[in-house]
Amino acid sequence: MKKCDECGIYFQENEEIKTCPICSNEMHPECYNKFHTHIEEVEDSNEVHKEEKIEDAKELVEHELEGETIPFVPDHILSEVTTMLLIIVLLSLLVIFVPTPLEQVANPFETPAEIKPEWYFLFLFAFLHFVPTIVGIFAPLVGVVFLILLPWIDKNPSRKLKDRKVAIIVTVILLIAILILSYIGEFGV
Repeated sequence: MKKCDECGIYFQENEEIKTCPICSNEMHPECYNKFHTHIEEVEDSNEVHKEEKIEDAKELVEHELEGETIPFVPDHILSEVTTMLLIIVLLSLLVIFVPTPLEQVANPFETPAEIKPEWYFLFLFAFLHFVPTIVGIFAPLVGVVFLILLPWIDKNPSRKLKDRKVAIIVTVILLIAILILSYIGEFGV
């Protein structure tokens, strides 16, 4: 059994097969109409000029293919490396000629009172005030690992909400806890 050169699907018995006069690929009529629009002009011409038109179409296809692609090595890599080096030079010049003024030396054991994290970390910030430091560090990590492994842990085949009561209750409790902790982290209640 033969396959279509465009879509890779096997031909059925007694199925019409079209052959491209330029690339000699055998394909379904739908694939031929979809991928080989450059042939229409050749097929509509009369027999006298058909060979000339086939040669012209071959040249056109080859020219189009050459114009559409850019070699990855060295052209694309060279442009990427050039852009990267220009950005590094620009950032280096900014650092050298417009330095940021230094403030007092940071003390890692003393957090200033006015510092707060962004809104999406407020619940973790508040969580650290209620648990020991080691729990505050590892609990979010365990939660993320649990979320990554959840598709393999959850064995419930149903996707209907009425069959997922435990998952919905746990999710709602976690969302309420995150909202309350975020509120506490923002306003310090």
